[in-house]
Amino acid sequence: MSIRKDQNGFSLIELVVVIGIIAVLATFSLSMLGRLRSANAEKAVQTLSASIKKLQANSMSKAQKPYMYIYKVGNTYYVRISTNAALLGTDLTASSGTELATGIKISTKVNSADAATEVTNTNFLKIYFQKDGSLGTGVTPNYIIVEAPSSNARQIKFNRDTGKHITGYAE
Repeated sequence: MSIRKDQNGFSLIELVVVIGIIAVLATFSLSMLGRLRSANAEKAVQTLSASIKKLQANSMSKAQKPYMYIYKVGNTYYVRISTNAALLGTDLTASSGTELATGIKISTKVNSADAATEVTNTNFLKIYFQKDGSLGTGVTPNYIIVEAPSSNARQIKFNRDTGKHITGYAE
């Protein structure tokens, strides 16, 4: 039996280098995933803010009062604007709304010290404005909180009397 002198294989050094490269790539991928979720939360806040401005303007200028519904189907949040004040959770489907984001959590608070209540398909949020631009009397939350894993939560805070809202980081 003869021993081949041209055996091809990996040396221990080559194997350690490859494992090191894989570890660096895995760390980079995980950090990018966190940034992607953070970007999803920021996109959701900006989309909600623009929808709220449009809703308020339409409420002051149109005869029929529009309502904005924020709800969750599966792991994805949606927003829908409708003139129907009595939509139910069964009416709020993925195909009936505009997608906000996936992999985030949207919740509401009445006051900054209160516990947050998560928005779901059965516990959806309905927002509307009066003709004078103030927040509707049946709208209870003053804060909409948008959270992504491993990042600072963002919020939309309402001024009930003027209907104006500001976006920023959660308190």
